[in-house]
Amino acid sequence: MFEKGNLLYFKDYIFKNGNEPKNKFFLVLKTIENGFIAAILPTKVESLPANIEKNHGCISFPEKVYLLLLYS
Repeated sequence: MFEKGNLLYFKDYIFKNGNEPKNKFFLVLKTIENGFIAAILPTKVESLPANIEKNHGCISFPEKVYLLLLYS
């Protein structure tokens, strides 16, 4: 289940900052000795900064080392 490349789905994921729990997807990037390293996959456009044009395709933020693919 926690092998590299697997997509995980957590229902009612609880955020450390106290935000309301939501369903989230995680992509397993690497397994390590006592666990795994995963990337949280964003699930909504509204989380993009307001000054970013929301066009279909690849959106890059080099200054934040962040890259995403937007399907619209």
